[in-house]
Amino acid sequence: MFRIFVLICILSSNLASSQTLKGKVYDAETTVKGAKIINKSENRFTYSDDNGDFSLTASVGDSIAVHSLFHESQQLVLKPNDFKETVVIELKKITNTLDEVILIDEREKVFDSTKFQSSLHKQLQTEENNFPFTYSDSYTPTIDLIKLGKLVVELFKRKEVDTSLLYASYEDFDTLFSTNAYFNDEFIKSELHIPIEQKYLFLEYLSAQNIPKSLLNGNNNFFLLDNLLKHGESFSKLLQETKP
Repeated sequence: MFRIFVLICILSSNLASSQTLKGKVYDAETTVKGAKIINKSENRFTYSDDNGDFSLTASVGDSIAVHSLFHESQQLVLKPNDFKETVVIELKKITNTLDEVILIDEREKVFDSTKFQSSLHKQLQTEENNFPFTYSDSYTPTIDLIKLGKLVVELFKRKEVDTSLLYASYEDFDTLFSTNAYFNDEFIKSELHIPIEQKYLFLEYLSAQNIPKSLLNGNNNFFLLDNLLKHGESFSKLLQETKP
């Protein structure tokens, strides 16, 4: 009985020392959403929301680490005053130097629809002969759409130079994945194999890739799909490399 009493006292002491840490993450320009805040002392973690706010159970003396894909990591040891008000954590953006990109104007090439249709038919016939199970009655539309999307993009890609070209922003991708019936959270999890808690980081990553905004208008789904698959794979590798 005495041992049980001692155990209860120890547990009560631990619970009493744990408090809720409230904070906000931002950089030099705005608040940072999707940052991962880790309590290394108690093996807990959470993510900042759309406004950069977060809350996490912690105790005085705990070591806290903050990670964000496009920022340098930050660490701090909690003091008593940190629990009396909102802790503000400022992250420094990582500056990347990009290699020069040369754009080639190929607008003079004329799209031959007859040749394209003929080539597409031959490719589809080859796919059906080599992988008949894919085209059986039990196939799933998602898999077929991805295969067809890759096929069409490989058959014909046009590069154009347009000085007035607009690139899709974070808000554009956020709207797309919030309203589109196919490009949604399930697509991010099942097709791109990206954890849904990393969605904010992935949308930020996409907005930095200079993807033409015109691909999101619903008439270029094959080209958009190709971009998302390519950048989804790169993002997954980057996540693995940047794991703390």
